[in-house]
Amino acid sequence: MKHVKKFGFVFISTLLLSVLLLSTAALPVLAEPIPADALRWKSYTAEDGTEGVVITGCTSKDPVWEFPATIDGKPVLRLDTLHSLESDPAFSDTTTKEIIVPEGVQEINYAFAMYTALEKVTLPQSLKSIGMYSFYNCSALKEINFPAGLETIGSDAFDGCKQLETVSLPDSVTKLGEYAFSGCASLKELRLSAGIKQIPEYAFDGCTSLTSVVIPEGVERIGISAFDDSLKTITLPKSLTYVDMNGFAYSDLEKVIYNGTKQEFEKIDSYMDQLNSIECPIEYNGGTSGDPSQNGGPADGETNVWVPIIIGIVVIVLAAGGSVAVFLFMKRKNNANR
Repeated sequence: MKHVKKFGFVFISTLLLSVLLLSTAALPVLAEPIPADALRWKSYTAEDGTEGVVITGCTSKDPVWEFPATIDGKPVLRLDTLHSLESDPAFSDTTTKEIIVPEGVQEINYAFAMYTALEKVTLPQSLKSIGMYSFYNCSALKEINFPAGLETIGSDAFDGCKQLETVSLPDSVTKLGEYAFSGCASLKELRLSAGIKQIPEYAFDGCTSLTSVVIPEGVERIGISAFDDSLKTITLPKSLTYVDMNGFAYSDLEKVIYNGTKQEFEKIDSYMDQLNSIECPIEYNGGTSGDPSQNGGPADGETNVWVPIIIGIVVIVLAAGGSVAVFLFMKRKNNANR
């Protein structure tokens, strides 16, 4: 009996220990900030005069990088490679899968180019600028959320991010660089910032999964080959004044929506007058190009001008006819009474 109790105690203890180990293994591993001795850094002064630190390199081999918010009591303001004088890239690891940028960082520049294993990036609300080549050719990057205060996305910043499917730019973004999202072959959903005035050349060239885009009101220019020939539907703003060479693929479009009148659309300047080569239906303020008032018929507003005039003429004719009829009736009646 004693042996049975002992066996039962050992069995239950082993079972409880196994459950504990399994539950512990199932818990997510929380990343800890990278220690300062694994970082290269130097003093830095931000444009607004804030004194802090710029990180120019990292030697950590962990799959998750969480950068510290401070080093030696100074705030980390920038992640960059341009400030490093070494011949090797500041961030040379290619196995990192996740990067967490802390609050306080205002700028990222060049930092994570060619990180082909990187899948996820967390950006702080303090971030103002994502500079050129910051995430260039991060071919495994699947998701990134842009903070509400972001102002600038530089040239080639996300060029070659082939797995990126959704891009939603906050309205705080006022500047977009050339080739910013070029080669993002899986990009299907795009929301552009209402704060930009120009879509630069090749900004979304090579985004072969993007079939529809709405250009927000306020955009004035669309640059050379800004969009790929995968586009089937495009909505153009009334503010648009110029479309450069192959700004969007005219021949493959199935529908164009213009938030203005036909007359206003015809005033938009384009390279070699390419807008006139659009063969698909065009909607002006919700009317299709098949509507005579929109395509070769009276321009918007002209019909509205003539309608009241015609109605007025009809009323006058009817009134005159009625008066004549009454006059004749009265005259015939008077003659009868005589």
